[in-house]
Amino acid sequence: ALERVALSMGAREGTKPEDDPLMRSQSAKVRTEGRVQGHQEGRAQGHQEGHREGHAQGHREGLVQGRGEMLAANVLAVLKARGIAVASDLTELRELFCVSSGDALMAAALVCTDAADFRRRVGKQRAGRA
Repeated sequence: ALERVALSMGAREGTKPEDDPLMRSQSAKVRTEGRVQGHQEGRAQGHQEGHREGHAQGHREGLVQGRGEMLAANVLAVLKARGIAVASDLTELRELFCVSSGDALMAAALVCTDAADFRRRVGKQRAGRA
C-alpha cells in the first residue's frame, strides 16, 4: 500500500522512483548484482553444454575413426591371407577406406589379383557412385 501511495504521489508531482538518489543507487546495485549472477549462471550453463556437445562430437569422431581402422585392418588381413603383398605405407589405401563402403572394399579384397587390381576395383566402384 505504501508503494502504491508513493507511486501515485510521485506521478502527480511528475517524479519517478529513479529521481530519488537512494532509489537510484539501490536500483543500480540490484541491476549490477543481477548482471553478475546472470553472467555466472550463463557461463556455468554454457560450460556444461559445451562439455556435453564436445564429448558427443569426440565420441562420434572416435567411432568413425575406429570403424575405419578396423575396416582397414580387416581388408589388409584378407589381402595378406590371400598372399597379396601390400606396401607398408598404406596412406593411399587408408584414403580409399574413408570413401568406399566396407562391403565394397571386402569384395574387392576377396577377388583382386594384386594390390594394383584392388585399387582399380575400388576406384571403379567409387567412379560408379559419383
